[in-house]
Amino acid sequence: MHGYVGIHRRTVLQAYHRFLAADRSLQEARSAALVWNSERPPQKTMLMGNTGSRVRRLYERRDRALERLTLLRQALNQEKKRKRQIFRRSVLLLEMRPILK
Repeated sequence: MHGYVGIHRRTVLQAYHRFLAADRSLQEARSAALVWNSERPPQKTMLMGNTGSRVRRLYERRDRALERLTLLRQALNQEKKRKRQIFRRSVLLLEMRPILK
């Protein structure tokens, strides 16, 4: 395996861990914000927070982490595809026939 693919895999894994940490922080902040709010938001809505609030900053941090993860996964897939194309081999099949005199 080429070294760049290993680097990409480690980078994607780090980005994934950062995304999970950001998502966990956002979920905890949302839960804490809902404790203070007596009204529950409708079922299909998401609590984002006001501009500049802690919940909004965590939401944007999670969003950036997700974007980075997506871009790194695309880069890894392109690198793998490029490696497959480089190592693709052509095989020439020859048919053996007897020589008639």
